[in-house]
Amino acid sequence: MTAQEFRNEFDLLYNNIMSDMAPGLDDYEVSLFLTQAQEELVQQLYAGTGSFSGFETSEKVRRNLANLITHGSAQLSNPTEYGNGYWEYEHTIGNILALISERAKISDSEACGNPKWVNVTPIKYDEMNKVIENPFRRPDNRKVLRLDEETITIHLISKEQILEYSWDCLNKPSPIIVSNLPVGFSIDGQNLAKTSALDSSLHRPIIKYAVQLAAASWAANNKS
Repeated sequence: MTAQEFRNEFDLLYNNIMSDMAPGLDDYEVSLFLTQAQEELVQQLYAGTGSFSGFETSEKVRRNLANLITHGSAQLSNPTEYGNGYWEYEHTIGNILALISERAKISDSEACGNPKWVNVTPIKYDEMNKVIENPFRRPDNRKVLRLDEETITIHLISKEQILEYSWDCLNKPSPIIVSNLPVGFSIDGQNLAKTSALDSSLHRPIIKYAVQLAAASWAANNKS
């Protein structure tokens, strides 16, 4: 579906639902609702919330989100001391929606420094603090910990030297922009007409959800 087709179908459904109750929306407003709907739909597909199966349980969902999944890897260096025998590595991974899988290659001191791949386990800050504050708990060289936080920079905590970090992630979709936006207007830093990169089977669900968001916004702003 092209950007203009997104606009046309949004208008048709919006006018059918709202009738004469609400004023028309300009291209920027329509693009905002479509972009919001797309992102929330992707999050629901991945998590398996609402009427959707989760990413890990549905081949259809994995195919629908395939265009948003990428693999990356990075060599890590220059750690800082974290405490209790652990070291912290930082790496900027970008503005993603979710990490699907991740591993780290470490230099295993118990195997004469030979490298090996281990799992990366997310951990909350309060849980990490308990590890650090326990003087009787030895660092675990069989896994790498990742501080779980909402940021584009990840923090890996490890007893061993981390040589490489590898991940598969679900990227944030590019905005849907129904026409070139006027000067001074942009969505996620973009202002040129752009359709959705998602599978075409998701285009009309995005439009339907966007119209629902627009209707809910109008109702919230017009409460007596």
